[in-house]
Amino acid sequence: MEKQAIDKILDTLKNGRYHTLEEITQKTGIKQPKTRLLIAFLQKYQFIQVNKNGNIKLNASIKQFLDELDKTDPKPFYEEITA
Repeated sequence: MEKQAIDKILDTLKNGRYHTLEEITQKTGIKQPKTRLLIAFLQKYQFIQVNKNGNIKLNASIKQFLDELDKTDPKPFYEEITA
């Protein structure tokens, strides 16, 4: 299954560094207008920080959450809900 656009953006930002809009657009393959819209959404709900230069990075708590989620084995949960 192909990743959703917002997942592609979050994956790009997972390294904890600041990224430019152009870099995010290039790495995700998402057109810039849609990327801008998704960045605005993520900023509104405090998933990301945008510095004075317009560079974007994940908020620390969201990065920590995504890092922990990556460590979690989804198999037990999947087996439970599909049983």
